[in-house]
Amino acid sequence: MRRSGTERGKAAASRRLNRRTLLTALCAMAMSASCADATSIGDGLRAAPIGKIIMASTLTGADVETVCLLQPYQDRLNSGGSVAASLNARLDAEALTTDEAHFTFVIVGKRGLTLDRIKRSTQLDVFGLHRLPSELVLPHDFVQAECASGASAALVKVMFRERAYIVVGEMRPQKRISR
Repeated sequence: MRRSGTERGKAAASRRLNRRTLLTALCAMAMSASCADATSIGDGLRAAPIGKIIMASTLTGADVETVCLLQPYQDRLNSGGSVAASLNARLDAEALTTDEAHFTFVIVGKRGLTLDRIKRSTQLDVFGLHRLPSELVLPHDFVQAECASGASAALVKVMFRERAYIVVGEMRPQKRISR
């Protein structure tokens, strides 16, 4: 049985669409895998794409309760509240030392406190809570923060003046539109 030209055209278009869908899915998986397979947060961030939201759990593991960022020279969290007070006490107990050349991720998980100190470079630096330059636009669902709860903790890698920066924050809940 022979197909008509229209049927053959539809079948070919369907195969192209399936190939594109498969290619897109494979690219997304590879990007996630490159972040998740990293041996440290720094390695994962270096491999991360510019401008895309990276959920912190893909870099730190699913059991994370809180993710915070300490900028160079910062040995305490500036944000108020009981979480910051508790973490500052734990940071004091760790005798954390800071300098200009490093920034530190503070990760609180079910297994305790982890500090991941990352060397600053042109490939990876941090904006922290500094006001971002007006030409940088963050995704609209993302809110810059010093600390974020594990489930909503996210990072965005941006380029500014030929330097890659990390901005830490959290995802805002999507507002549902009722019809």
